[in-house]
Amino acid sequence: MSGDLDHVFTFYVQSTPADLWNALLDPDVTPHWAHGLRVLTDGRPGDAIHWVRPEDPERRAVMSGEILEREDERSLLHSFRLSAHEDPATRVRYRIDPEDGLCRLVVTHVGFDERNDSWHETLAGWPRALSALKTWLETGRELGRREAAAG
Repeated sequence: MSGDLDHVFTFYVQSTPADLWNALLDPDVTPHWAHGLRVLTDGRPGDAIHWVRPEDPERRAVMSGEILEREDERSLLHSFRLSAHEDPATRVRYRIDPEDGLCRLVVTHVGFDERNDSWHETLAGWPRALSALKTWLETGRELGRREAAAG
């Protein structure tokens, strides 16, 4: 059962589980959907996970955490802490389920004690990021970008 403060988002994506999984963990793909951030992780339980701005030569983490659980192409759980806030760490789970030629992606962000800065920022940020992920996987384009008209 989810708590009052949990964020739960469900999306259906026309993708294979392998391509969706790759989009979550490939540092060359994440900038296209994750607010321009590059993920840095080996993706194994116990490994660190950091989200950095590609243009930052010092690779300062915008978000950091630790991989807590992993089930290849199905589920990933990591701790989550936004560097800009002193709020306690929370947890994010990505769950991929193939369904009728699509993938259902459920992102559950839990562990909030209150509606703090991180709660508000992630509540606003997840829908845009996940919409951008869906757009990227289905069209190969970034959300909000259109190809120039042929002339």
